[in-house]
Amino acid sequence: MEDKHLKGGSKMAAEWAGLPEVNLASIFSYLHPCERLKMGHVCQAWNRVLSVPHVWKYFTHLRDDEDFGTDLKNDESLILGLISCIHDYGRYFRHVELSFCDSDSFDIFTEISNTCANVETIALCNNGKIAFPNGFRSLIHDFLQRNVHLKSVQMRGLTFTPASNNDPLPIGLQHCQTLQKLSLVNSFPSYSVSSLMYLVHLQELALDYNHVHYSLIKHLAGMSLTILRIRLHQQKQRMNNLSEDQWQDLASHKQLRVYFHVKVLGNLDEELFKPSVPLVSLVLMTLTSVHYNKLCDALANYGNRLEEFVNYNVLASSCRYGYKDVVSNSHDTSIVRIVQTCPKLHTLATRDVLSSSTLLIIVFLNKNLQNFHIQEDMVRFRFDVPDEMVVPQEAIDFAKANWEENRMASAVSSCLGREWSLMPKKDYVETVSKEHDLIVGKRHIYFIDKS
Repeated sequence: MEDKHLKGGSKMAAEWAGLPEVNLASIFSYLHPCERLKMGHVCQAWNRVLSVPHVWKYFTHLRDDEDFGTDLKNDESLILGLISCIHDYGRYFRHVELSFCDSDSFDIFTEISNTCANVETIALCNNGKIAFPNGFRSLIHDFLQRNVHLKSVQMRGLTFTPASNNDPLPIGLQHCQTLQKLSLVNSFPSYSVSSLMYLVHLQELALDYNHVHYSLIKHLAGMSLTILRIRLHQQKQRMNNLSEDQWQDLASHKQLRVYFHVKVLGNLDEELFKPSVPLVSLVLMTLTSVHYNKLCDALANYGNRLEEFVNYNVLASSCRYGYKDVVSNSHDTSIVRIVQTCPKLHTLATRDVLSSSTLLIIVFLNKNLQNFHIQEDMVRFRFDVPDEMVVPQEAIDFAKANWEENRMASAVSSCLGREWSLMPKKDYVETVSKEHDLIVGKRHIYFIDKS
């Protein structure tokens, strides 16, 4: 029996060793770069596979990686190996994603900047945990100038000291034929947008609110721009960049869709919601409760356009604690009013405490919700339809028949035509942060951009 087992193992090893290089290269390309390096030490055949260009089409270095974060910190040889492989195979890199968390990250990007000239997509992120070294701005510029076939550029948190006011961006004429997606969130704080005028094939643009210029958006919307993502921190960025007349002019470009991601530390400023903004998505990160009555009035301007509404309150308390208090502060009526006002909603997520009857009324009113994310400990199971909630009697009857905990999820699933359930807090946080470009910490949350 033992001999038979050994023979079977030898046969399997022989089958792996005999796989064509093209198949092994395809498999290796899905692995973390550190795994690829380790595979190269298995045998000479696998080492030769590392020289196949397809293996290195994607290069990702994220120090928060659960599988390799500790290894990279504790094993200097892995870092040296990564730098060596960039030197040897960087000419094959087409898609690069890199986060800056320590000096090793800067060494890795330095090698990328010096070696790679055929990159098509680049995503660079600094979450504010480390300062950039002197000369790093020049490395970023050199990399962008050298790689003229870029299709997607995403920069987050690159806030090194500018060379001067109206610092020219290293993006422009040389990228005008290929660049389709550009994100400059909390990056290059004093740059001039003039070079962006050349990006006539740009389809998606993400900017901080204070970098949204009417002439730029009007020019790009007249060319290829269809998606404008605006990141706004209300305490740090001014709100009056564009007037109502200017937004009305931009809205005449019917293909233009605007996504607002707003970080709110205090009261939400209604100046943001000019009626003519072609708004299709609103993601709020709040540290205090939103005044829903005012928000409902503002969102009425976008009733025929709004497709996503997400309100993520970092400090929201579970209804399992202080139960009597949260009942009196219910936002049930306002949430239902938003659903009624915006019939095109396909995404709704909130951390406000709601009754189970309200959730049932929501899905009865909008059976087309594709993403309906509710945290399980934010639901109180009770039949509670406030007098001011004006909804059809059929919706009230549906809620009355199914509000109990053992019936609600099944009733929602039946109404939506797909399996649905309340989400544990961990799953809710991971899902919302991934789908809506958020970084969630213990008491803080940040907007990010991802490919």
